[in-house]
Amino acid sequence: RGRAEVMPAELWNRPLMANLLGHYMVAHPATGASAVVELHVFRYVIDTLVAQATRVAGVPQRQLLMSLRRVALTKQRAGTRLIDESDVDPEVFEEARRGHLNLFEPVRGGGSVQFFHLRVAEVLAAEELATQAGGVDNDLLTSISEEATSNPGMAECLRFLVQVSVANRELLATGAEDQAAAGTVTFDFSGAPEVKFATVEAAMRAVPQTVTGVGLNLRECQALSRSPQSPATLIPAHLRHLFLDLSGAANANSLCSLLQDLKPIANLEDLILLLWPSSTRGKTSLVRNTAWELPPSLRRVRLSCRSDGALKDADVGALVAGAGSLLEEMHLDLMFCSSITDTCVTLVAKNLPATVSSLSLKLWATRAAFEYWSLDLPGLMAVRERAEGGKEVELSGLRWCEQEKWEAVFVAEVESNGGPSPDWVPVFPTAALAKAGHFRYSADRLDYDARRATVDLASAAAAQRDANLRRALADLPEDTDSHRQDKADRAAAWRVREYVRFRP
Repeated sequence: RGRAEVMPAELWNRPLMANLLGHYMVAHPATGASAVVELHVFRYVIDTLVAQATRVAGVPQRQLLMSLRRVALTKQRAGTRLIDESDVDPEVFEEARRGHLNLFEPVRGGGSVQFFHLRVAEVLAAEELATQAGGVDNDLLTSISEEATSNPGMAECLRFLVQVSVANRELLATGAEDQAAAGTVTFDFSGAPEVKFATVEAAMRAVPQTVTGVGLNLRECQALSRSPQSPATLIPAHLRHLFLDLSGAANANSLCSLLQDLKPIANLEDLILLLWPSSTRGKTSLVRNTAWELPPSLRRVRLSCRSDGALKDADVGALVAGAGSLLEEMHLDLMFCSSITDTCVTLVAKNLPATVSSLSLKLWATRAAFEYWSLDLPGLMAVRERAEGGKEVELSGLRWCEQEKWEAVFVAEVESNGGPSPDWVPVFPTAALAKAGHFRYSADRLDYDARRATVDLASAAAAQRDANLRRALADLPEDTDSHRQDKADRAAAWRVREYVRFRP
C-alpha cells in the first residue's frame, strides 16, 4: 500500500487498473526504483490486455500492437477518443464492440469503441512517435513541445514521450551514478532561436513528478516573451537538479521571471546556471536586474555570468549572502565581467556560508588583481583572514587592462572561434610567441611575465612538471625562429602559454 500511494492515482483508481497494478508489483518488486514507474505500469497493462485481445480475436499480437499505436497517435492528434471499425482489424472491433475485450469499452451504443483508459492512448501514441523517429532525441522532444501548444491532445502524449526517453536511458545505465543521471530530461532549444515561450511552457509541464532532473537550454533564443496567461511558475517545483542556460537569450523581462521561479523550488539541490549576456539585450544584467535569490535547499551551485559588463561587486556579494546553510559547493565564473574588482573577492569571502567545502572563483580578465583571477577555497579563506586581521589586502600583480598585447591575441581567438563557450578551451597560439613584430617577447619580458603568469608549478611533482614541459616544448612550431630560442626562453614561453590557457 505504501508503494502504491506514491504512484499516480491513474494507476490504481479503477478496479481493472488496481488489479493489474497488483499483478505488476508482484512480478516487478523493484518498481519504485524507476523514475518512470507510471510508464512501466501502463506498458505492462497494455501488453497484458493486447495479449488477451489476441487470444479472443485471433490476430497476431505484434501486428495488433503496431496498429493500435498508429491509431492512438492519429486520434490524439485529431483530438478524439472514438475508434471506428475502419480503424482496426474487423475481428478486434467486433469483439471490442460486444465488450469482450478489456482493452476497450463500447460507446455510442456499440457503434464505436475507445480505449478503457485515456492514458493507454497517450502511451501508445508516445511509443509510436518514438518508433517513427527511431528513438527519442532532442529534435523530437522540442518539435512535439511546439505541437502541444496548439494541440491539447499532444500535451499528455509529450509527458509520456519524456518518460520513454528516460526509460531508454535507464536501460543503458549500469552504476548508481548512471541511474541517477538517467532520471533526467533535457530540452535543448538553442538551435531554434525563434522558439516561443509557450513552447517552453509545454515542455516544462510535460516533466512528470517522478523525473527530478531537468536541463533547459535557451541559448540565443530571441523570441521569448512570457504572456500574462503563463503559469505563476514555469520551472517544475518538484525538481532536485536543474541546468538552465539563458546565455545570449533576448527579452530580459521574461528571463528575469524565469530566475524568480527558482526560489519556490523547495527541494532543489543542484543548480547550473549560465547567464552570459546578449548583444540584443544590451547592457541588461540578469543578476543585477532581477529580484531573485538562490533556493535555500541548494547544496551545489555553478553560476557563470561571463562577459556581463553590468554586473557589480555588490551583486555577487548579495547573491552569495543569500545562499542557504546547506550549501556545500559553489563555483562562480565571472570572467570578462569588466566591472568586477577586488572588492568582489572580499565580499564573497565575507558572505560565503561556513558549510561550503569546495569553491572556485574565476575572475580572469576582470579588474581584479591577478592574484585573485582564479581562487579556490583555501585561497579565499586566506583573503578572509587577511581582511579580518586588519591587514591591507595586497593588490600586486598584472591587471588585464595593462596587457594590451595579450588582449589583442585573445580577441582574435574569440572572434575566430565564434565567441567563448562552456566547452571551449582557448589557448594562445604557440606560434604567436615566436612571431616577429609586436608579438616578439624578449627574454627579460618573458621572465617578467612568467613570474606573475605561471601556474602553480610548486604543487606539482617535479617529474610531472618536467614531463609537461617536454610535451609543451614538443608542440612549439618547428620553424627556424623557434629553434634559435635557447632552452630558458622556451621554458618561459611555455609558462606564459600555460597562463593563458584556462578551463571554464
